[in-house]
Amino acid sequence: MDQKTYPELDVLCVGMITSDVMLKPVDPSIFTVDKTHLTNLTYSVGGDAANQSVIFSKLGNRTGIAATPGADDAGVNVTKYLERFGVDTSNCVAIPGTHTRTSFVLIHSDGERNLLGYTLNCGHVSKETLDLEQLAHTRMISVGSIFSYAELDAYLPEYLEEAQRRGVITAADTMSNMNHVPLANLAGILKHLDYFTPSYVEAQELTHKDNPDEQADVFLSMGVKNVVIKLGTDGCLIRSGSERYHLPIIPTECIDSTGAGDNFVAGFLTGVLKGWGLKKCGEFATAVGSIAIREVGANSSLKNYDQVIEVLKEAGRYEE
Repeated sequence: MDQKTYPELDVLCVGMITSDVMLKPVDPSIFTVDKTHLTNLTYSVGGDAANQSVIFSKLGNRTGIAATPGADDAGVNVTKYLERFGVDTSNCVAIPGTHTRTSFVLIHSDGERNLLGYTLNCGHVSKETLDLEQLAHTRMISVGSIFSYAELDAYLPEYLEEAQRRGVITAADTMSNMNHVPLANLAGILKHLDYFTPSYVEAQELTHKDNPDEQADVFLSMGVKNVVIKLGTDGCLIRSGSERYHLPIIPTECIDSTGAGDNFVAGFLTGVLKGWGLKKCGEFATAVGSIAIREVGANSSLKNYDQVIEVLKEAGRYEE
């Protein structure tokens, strides 16, 4: 039997992959009229891990994804989409009999959005779908979103501990904590994270604190080495045991905010892979996030690394 060959990766994105249908404009007024004419209908690929993987790859990183597309035509299509951007999909597992997660993204006139998700009989990332030997060929693990899959969250303490033991950088984001999982349940995950990147609302839900610095204090006390809290239009807060930065956004017209957080995280962690300091990572991520909202789609606005540098220069925030 041939020995399995593992790709050499800068980053392996772990988490959700979806087939997205983007609809705009969809405002509450649609329920008061007989018909609304859309100005944009786009079929795309989304999900936290997929969005991050595309952005990581566009920024020049050797990128792979560990996810569970469905064993259906949509699963084939989303996999081909990722490969088109240079994302290695050899760690994707299509579980027989499953469907690909599908999201209908209802984009408001102001660029904000709501999601309708189809998740019945879809694959779940779990211990059985992650190959530990890939860690020996990977510089960084980026878990797209805690709370995506209960099976994955249960395995993450063991997985992240093994990753750190092998010298792999560990990072994780969160998604909406719809089941109100208490913070104490994440203790085994947080203590093995080099970077934790929740949004303000997600951090507030977990810590029950309104002040971002107090939120960061809680996560740092639980063993996270670096905390980055996404503050929406208020920018971001970056904290470590010895450093603190509050960086403003780079203003731009918001066409679609879908995936902006995933873009930001991929930008920040690209800086980490390059060995930059926290502030420079944050400035770069802010530019990536600014670009992300300029077009409809969760990972379509960003074109390449040079585009980010140009945005930073235009904003007077470029650092050699």
